[in-house]
Amino acid sequence: MRIGIDGTALVGNRAGVGRYVYELCRALDRQLPNANFYVYSHVPIKLPVESQRWHARFESNTWMTKLKGILWLKTRAGAFCKADELDAFWASGTFLPKLNPNVVSVTTVYDLNVRLVPSTMKLAPLVLYKMFFERDVRRADKLVAISNGTANRLKELFGLDADGIVLPSVTSSFKPPDPEFMVATLERLGVHRPYLLAVGTLEPRKNLSMLIDVFAKLQSAGECPEYKLILVGGKGWKNKLLKRLMRQNENAGVLPLGYVSDEDLPSLYAGSGGFIFPSVYEGFGMPVAEARACGARVIATDIPEIREAGGIGPHYIAPTADALLAAMRELLAQTSASECPAQVAPSWNDGAKILGNLLTGGVK
Repeated sequence: MRIGIDGTALVGNRAGVGRYVYELCRALDRQLPNANFYVYSHVPIKLPVESQRWHARFESNTWMTKLKGILWLKTRAGAFCKADELDAFWASGTFLPKLNPNVVSVTTVYDLNVRLVPSTMKLAPLVLYKMFFERDVRRADKLVAISNGTANRLKELFGLDADGIVLPSVTSSFKPPDPEFMVATLERLGVHRPYLLAVGTLEPRKNLSMLIDVFAKLQSAGECPEYKLILVGGKGWKNKLLKRLMRQNENAGVLPLGYVSDEDLPSLYAGSGGFIFPSVYEGFGMPVAEARACGARVIATDIPEIREAGGIGPHYIAPTADALLAAMRELLAQTSASECPAQVAPSWNDGAKILGNLLTGGVK
């Protein structure tokens, strides 16, 4: 069987969607040992699996490599797919290229930003989503949602039923690290305890400006004088105000680290005095699940999708300054982490079984 995969999410540092696609590709390789996989991207990427069954398909026209990933997929990837005579295609980035009629298409939906929080999106992606998102999810043969919350919103907003729920998993490396290893990692990163931690791309939906304002208020009141606020995440967009706040509050202990590798994140989670996730909306909330797995105390926004990620352990709040201030005061007053039941999460193999069945079960 010949399966195509949109590989544009694998470009650059893996975070969020990129990590989800990478891990599911590796699990699909185990799930479908007789399949051949063809991964398409406008620029070169490293394949998730080194195997003769995995094939990279990159754009050779230099001018075409300058296109946005979605535009390249819509205008150029179809020719590659046709040449490879695919049986099925996983639209890992939601959008579909032009496919032959006999190709089974499976589309993954991560969130409904375009309908729920369009003001937090960059203009170009917003325009492309408005042009193609609904059309592509309606024409896909099978729909996958990354959470029950996302599936419910698909039903409410578009009247569409998900054919499968493939939850993000937490890889085995996300666990409380050896104390000596943790100390060495934090020292290498220039991080000193105690600190509070936030993880997320620097963009409006993550609500980090509010977090900085609340932290600065606690600092000015002398309620957490020894604490730093560590911000982990890529550059993002629509963040001029956020960057200004970060600069203005450097002396108050706000420390942006930028992108941090998966190898270093467990030490940051485990070493924190608390993990704060005040997003206004998420399709799931992978950092919350990772923080839980590493033993961190968690404050997170109270929406169904994030509750799926965090289970019953975190302190869930409305994404407002007053609610966050009260929750952070409560967290800082605790002398130790409260006992939380372990969060049972599905494995990537569980998700690959669902996805693999959809890709292979309906071959036309």
